[in-house]
Amino acid sequence: VVRPDRIVREGGVWHVIDYKSSESGNKKHVRQVEDYVSMLEEIEGQEVKGWIIYTDPIKLVPVL
Repeated sequence: VVRPDRIVREGGVWHVIDYKSSESGNKKHVRQVEDYVSMLEEIEGQEVKGWIIYTDPIKLVPVL
């Protein structure tokens, strides 16, 4: 099952957000969000941005 934690649309732009408890495995997290972004771009045909929110410590990381 492919399912990001959250998808929101703001100002005509889709945002895919995935929450992670720690930065351990960062490269895998980035690839995962990149895949989500690619899929949603293909479905919607619009701009999609990806984000990872790490919860310990709190950190916002843009993807693509």
